Amino acid sequence: MNRRARSLAALFAGLAAAFTVTAGTAQAAPDPDVFILSAPQGPCQAAGDNGVNGGVFADYDCNPILVNYGLFVEPTYGSFDDVYIATLVDEPACEAVGDNGVNEGVWSDYQCVVGTVPSGYLLLVSN
Repeated sequence: MNRRARSLAALFAGLAAAFTVTAGTAQAAPDPDVFILSAPQGPCQAAGDNGVNGGVFADYDCNPILVNYGLFVEPTYGSFDDVYIATLVDEPACEAVGDNGVNEGVWSDYQCVVGTVPSGYLLLVSN
């Protein structure tokens, strides 16, 4: 085998070893990847914190998207009832976020309740 062939063989062997997963090896938790809503940074983080504290999300990220931040979550798939996630500006916005969570399997049911302070619709989720 010539020098170049030996180098390529060594490279491929190293790559194969790097991608081999052995039993008992801890895997990194998946990155939050389910999009829930778009909001300014503060409300995005508040919604993420509400979801984590309520057992809805295992983890979340608020990543910059266009003009706001996108809330990306890792669902727990656990059981929870009427967990407050966020206050949305109007009922269609609340229903859009609620539907997004249902469609992505983050929660199985939601309700949009008229809020008083701050004004808007409160998104409550259940699974």
